[in-house]
This record gives sequence, C-alpha cells and structure tokens, in this order.
Amino acid sequence: MRVVPVVLLLFLVSCCFCEEKGIVVSTTYGDVRGFQLKNIRAFFGIPYARPPLGDLRFKEPLPPRSWTGVRDATKFGADCPQKAWFLMAIFNRTHQISEDCLYLNVYTPKKPSGSGAHPVLVVIHGGSYRRGSGREYDGSVLAERDTVVVTINYRLGALGWLSTEDESALGNYGLLDQIEALKWVQKNIERFGGDPNRVTIMGCAAGASSAALHLTSVYSAGLFHGIILSSGSVVNPWTVLLPPYRPSDHAADLAEKLGCPTESTEDLVSCLRQKTAEELVETSVEGPPMISVWAPVIDGPGGVVPDSPRKLLAEGAFSKVPLLMGTASKEMSYIFADVKGIDFGVSSDMVEEMRSRWVERYPPQARTYIKDVIGLQYTDFKNIHDPAALRDNYIEFKTDYGYHSPMLHQASVHSSSGAPTWVYVFDYRSENNPRPKWMGTMQADDQVFIFGPGTLMLNDRFLLTETDREVSDMMRTFVTNFVRFGNPSPHGKLAKWKAFQTDEQIYLRVRRPEKTRMKDYFKTKVTALWTSYVPGIVRRVFNVSEYDVNPFGGSV
Repeated sequence: MRVVPVVLLLFLVSCCFCEEKGIVVSTTYGDVRGFQLKNIRAFFGIPYARPPLGDLRFKEPLPPRSWTGVRDATKFGADCPQKAWFLMAIFNRTHQISEDCLYLNVYTPKKPSGSGAHPVLVVIHGGSYRRGSGREYDGSVLAERDTVVVTINYRLGALGWLSTEDESALGNYGLLDQIEALKWVQKNIERFGGDPNRVTIMGCAAGASSAALHLTSVYSAGLFHGIILSSGSVVNPWTVLLPPYRPSDHAADLAEKLGCPTESTEDLVSCLRQKTAEELVETSVEGPPMISVWAPVIDGPGGVVPDSPRKLLAEGAFSKVPLLMGTASKEMSYIFADVKGIDFGVSSDMVEEMRSRWVERYPPQARTYIKDVIGLQYTDFKNIHDPAALRDNYIEFKTDYGYHSPMLHQASVHSSSGAPTWVYVFDYRSENNPRPKWMGTMQADDQVFIFGPGTLMLNDRFLLTETDREVSDMMRTFVTNFVRFGNPSPHGKLAKWKAFQTDEQIYLRVRRPEKTRMKDYFKTKVTALWTSYVPGIVRRVFNVSEYDVNPFGGSV
C-alpha cells in the first residue's frame, strides 16, 4: 500500500496552519496566494507557461498569460497526461490529469535569509519520460533548511517528445517546458525569497538525464549554476533516442494505430492534434530495449539537443558548473521485482535469452562477441549454475552498463574541464525496508532519504529508524550544502569529501554516518570496458566504419 507523502497529508489539514488571508506574492504575471505549512510557506499550481492545448500541442511552450486579481495557489495543478495507474501507485489517490498541466510549486522558508536571498533548488521528476509529477517531491523538508525548492510538471510521453524530424514536429517539448520553468524562476524566484544567481537543478533517473541535457543546451545556459544528478547522466543509454532508431518512425507508428495519414508529416501532426490526450497516452508504440520511444531527440544545429550528447561532452560543449553525481549500488535490481520465484534466482536459459535480446542494439556481426564479453565479465565461476548468482550478476551487468559507467564517464569529462565534480555511491539500506534483501540499495533509494519515504513509486513507505534519520539528515545536509556553496561538504563536518578527478577518482560511499567513507576508483575497469574497449573493437575488428557505435547503445 502506497502512502501519500507527508506534504500532501499536511495540505489536507492545512487550515490548521494557514493564516486567515493566506500569503500573497506578486509574480510577473499576477498575484498568487499561498499558505503557511509548519515553518515554511508553500505555493502550489503556479502556471509557468500557457496551456499547450489545440494548435499549441507539439509546439514549444509560450509564457503564461497574465491574470487579474489573486490566484489561489493552495492546490496542486493537474498532472500531465499519463497512465493513471502510476499516479495511483505513488499517491494512493486520484488526481486531475489534463494537458493544461504546466504548473510549478514553490516551497520557501518562512524566515528571511541572514545573508540575503536563499539558494534555489529546482527538482525535475523522473519516470522514463512517460510518467511522474512535481507532486512526488516534498519540498518542505529542504525549505526548512533555508532553501527555496521548486518542483515542476512537464509534458510526457508522445505529448512531450513526439518528433517527425522536421518542422512539423521537432520534438523535445518536455525539455522546452523545463527551460520555460527555469526562465520563470529567473524572473520570479526573488519575490519568493530565492536568489536567481544561485539556482541548482536536481533530478533522479529521467529527471537526472533531463537535467544533464541542460548542461549541453545553449537555451539553458545561464539559467542555473549547479546540478545534482542521481541515477542518470547525459550519456545513459536512454538519455536521447539515437540512430538507428528514428523518432519519425515512432511518430508514424502512433499515427497509423490512431488512423492518421503518414504520407505527409504536416497531415500526420494535424490529425494527431485532433486526438484526445488519453488516446495518445494509451496507444502503445514498441521500441528498442531499455530505451523509451518517447524521449529527447537530436534536433540538430540550433536545436535544444544539437548533437549526440557523447560528442558534445567530448568537445567540451557543456556548462562548466559544479556537478554532484550519485548512483545506487544495485540500481537495477527492480527489473526482477515482479518475477515469480525470483527470490531463488533465475535460470541459465533465462539469462541467455535476456542477453540475446539485449545485444540486438549492436550491429549483427558483433552481437555474438558482445554476448561473450558479457558472459566473461558477469559470470561467477565459483557458482556458475547458481540461480541466485545468475540473478545478481545480471543485475550487476545492467547496472554497470546502464548507470555506473555512464555516470563515471560524464564525471571524468566534467572534472577534466576544471569544473568542480563530486561523486557518491549510495549503499545504505534501512532495516525496515520491506523489499527482499537481494534487491539491496536500488534506484531512487537516496531520494527517500532526501525527501522522505513514499517520495517515489519505486520506494515503499516505511517507518524510519534512528539510523535512518541520521542518514536522512546527512543526505539533506549534503544537498543543501551543495545548493548553497557548490560543495556538498565544504567544512568537512560530515565527511572530508574530496572532489572527483580523472586521475584520482575519489568518491563517497554513503552508508550509515559512522561508516560513510571516501573510496577511490569505483567501477573503473567496467567503465573502460563499456566506454572504450567494446566500441573500439566493434569498429576495428568488425569493420563497422559506417556505424559510429555509441558506448551506451545505438549509433551517433
């Protein structure tokens, strides 16, 4: 049973905390009335862009229209269209879903900052680019630590990412929404006690890859001054849709299934604008493994994502701001969560089938070789037929390839540019965690200790132990320190956390406070395997000169 995050429960009884007339703030578009929530002030459902309805569907967002009078900002705005089961799973209750969903929420400290305006944290939710809501994150817990927190909605699924690869529909509307929200922050956050010159973007999973793409987009430059990435990077296999997979093929597939013409992209898009949001959300379009068909796309020079993120990274075409990156020790253990009998492990035949499907992302002549590499690197030769070992090794493979290696690759390049870079590996598991022990510490577990249990769908709510509260306090201190100083541990009180360097790969292994330690060279060998050796051999040995292999899937 999922439980409503604490901020929502408090909101339901907010009359106990609200001032009689509320709290009114003037934005550039009109006045909004929020409410007092314990020691903070909250403003929900503030429009940062015009509703993307009718002819504005599949187009970049426009600034919101101004309003007269005082707008009620005590209720969350509608969630962007997505399958309702996801929101029910998070919140255990229904909520309005509408294309009119481009709203943000502001949590601000009640007391003024002693040194002027408060630093600002903008949280971009995850959800595979297809689901999620700004409501997932309880910004009050960090606002109580003298940080202004902004959570946002943005367009999802086909509505957020459909592209015909031409002027009819360029795609990347979800990223453009996020940029519009960042522009709103620059124009308005000072009125809520925030400092527009100290804005940090934070995201987990697809929220992290979205945030990372803002590092490489000229449209985002100057709108933020630091970035926190959890379980995601600019070069994850799913960050952008790369060739040979074509977004225009997916657009045509969706159109065909909904009875729209496909000969002309203009007619295709015009027809899709006549369909309901529910039809677009509920119609399935199949894509490559581990990659969503509805995702950011390379829209070329002058676009939001002008080139392959890997190339942009290699060319140094990214903002050199402080970067904090984190990953969970067993990121992808959730992939087996619903498999019958998984507590005992998996069979050799099942692993063989999964590996065979996975290598289809590579050129045909290289697939057997890649599968052999996986078998060599991820086999426990002491327990070669043990089902539990087979399960754990496959999780390790998927985690290394999909998360650990991309994170370390970006961290190395970012730090080499001279930009301050910090890396952590979250390896703490609560004694009250209801999941099986074999799942370990998985994706988004760190978010639970930053924003509170029940924050995300992947994390069941549980009662915090005293040690849990200590870990939570530590993580919240790391985050607010980074937002304030650009350094997660500037005074070394919690940990003498050294910055990550390519030639001295120091990272923080987060466990219970007394066991949290600096380590070095996390997964360095497998990072080299997936980012250098495998793609290099595929190009040289198999003569795939026309296929510039991306280390993390697809070509570029």
